[in-house]
Amino acid sequence: MPFLDPQLDGRKAEWVRREHWPRLVTDVAAAVVRMAKDLQLTPPLLRDRLEALGKQAPLLDMGHAVYADYQRALAYRGAVDYDDLIRLALLALQSDGTYLLRLRHRWPFILEDEAQDSSRLQERSLGCWAAPLRAATGCAWEIPTRQSTRPSRLPARGTCGSSGRHPASTNVIYPTPAVPP
Repeated sequence: MPFLDPQLDGRKAEWVRREHWPRLVTDVAAAVVRMAKDLQLTPPLLRDRLEALGKQAPLLDMGHAVYADYQRALAYRGAVDYDDLIRLALLALQSDGTYLLRLRHRWPFILEDEAQDSSRLQERSLGCWAAPLRAATGCAWEIPTRQSTRPSRLPARGTCGSSGRHPASTNVIYPTPAVPP
């Protein structure tokens, strides 16, 4: 097995192959699928990116193969997974301004619990929904108390960090722009 240290004794190498390798392969493949979907890379686009690397990446190649098979299986069943739902929701927000305005009117606040766990696509969806306000403040509003249902203070510019990600264990509320009924 090319990924194992050649100095591993036979029993230890067999144990790794039997006990750890299947879980590691599953974890790597799941990570590649999750990252590709979050970056909105289809299997062909991911293949192009891997080829552009110009070097061997066997684990990424394996992840790509699993991703391509997984997407084919979803397409065969006419199904989508959770990451596809997030992608399609973002597409709907970006492509239909009237729909976006109706959503902003119906839900004037968006509570994002456990913001540190949001994917890139989830953050983009929230950013699209609350874009005018977030662009003006540079960051989201934080809920100061559990009893509060509306933001009471504007955070200082840059408190979300340059990445735009929120600190761990943060509940964030995004006031959406006011829209006439």
